[in-house]
Amino acid sequence: TECPPSMYMLSVEYFSKQCATGIKDKLSEGKRQQPENVGIRYSFDIVKRAVHMYGNPFDNAVAMFYNTLKAYERDGKQWQYSNDKEGFKEWC
Repeated sequence: TECPPSMYMLSVEYFSKQCATGIKDKLSEGKRQQPENVGIRYSFDIVKRAVHMYGNPFDNAVAMFYNTLKAYERDGKQWQYSNDKEGFKEWC
């Protein structure tokens, strides 16, 4: 299937690593300083608390269905599923 539950299951190590990862804005060098995103990793020692927000996993699956559909349309590819409940069931 396109959306197995294993896609949403993270190891403690991976989750911890991701909690200490972020993006910050930095001005590019040169005459035309433009803001750009830079990936950063915080020291896990400074993390005192973490909030893990839970959502309905089916919302993620539905969003993935629509995002994949949009990507196919953008790339001019043929989408083989109908854009309704039945198409979602076939896809997933």
